[in-house]
Parts: sequence; C-alpha cells; structure tokens
Amino acid sequence: MIDVSTGQVIATDVWDARRDGVTGVWVVLGTRAVSGHRPDGPIWSQAASSQTRLVSAGGVLPYLKVGGAVQVVNALTGADAVGYGAGAPGSDGFAVPAVIASDGAAVVRAATLVLVTNVPAG
Repeated sequence: MIDVSTGQVIATDVWDARRDGVTGVWVVLGTRAVSGHRPDGPIWSQAASSQTRLVSAGGVLPYLKVGGAVQVVNALTGADAVGYGAGAPGSDGFAVPAVIASDGAAVVRAATLVLVTNVPAG
C-alpha cells in the first residue's frame, strides 16, 4: 500500500485496508495479520485467520468479522474493544458499520435493512 501523495510505502502484504478518520491510522488486513499503520511505520499487529474480513474503521474502532463473530479493536493499540461471539443473542445479524465518515456519520448494515445515521450531536 502506497501513499500516493508522497510515494511512501505504508504496508506490504495488503489484502484490504481502511483508514480511521479520527486517528489517521490505516488498518490493514494481510494474509496472516491485521495491523495498524501510520505514515512512519506499523504501530501494532495481531494474527488473523483466513476467515478474517475487515468491514470498516471509524471513531477509533475498526470492525472485523471472523467467521460468525464480530471483533472490534482499538485503532491506536490493536487491543480488543468489544467482542461478540458466534451464537450470541441477536447473532442472526449484528448491526456493523459498513462506512464511517470522519465526522461520525455512518452507514450501518443489519440482516434485513440498511441505516444511515446523522452526524452525532456535540
């Protein structure tokens, strides 16, 4: 992954990537890891399985799907923020943000509908 404004390589082994608009951290999914990157290099990394999918990132929270579970991590540290296991109440469809704007507005997909949020007050 290359920053087109500078030509600097941000990450290699990139399968998918999302930028958190609050922190500016690029969250990168590779073949064996998910990691956080700033322009000067990686800031964290954790193992990822072949079932891991990067769904979105915003508000300091990247959202991952791992098989039937949702994993939410901190964009700055990579630490787990919230986790929902497979078979949890309501597991027929978690409302996971698909797109999160830097101002906090989001598009959220659930099992049978799509919600568009307003910019949060405050």
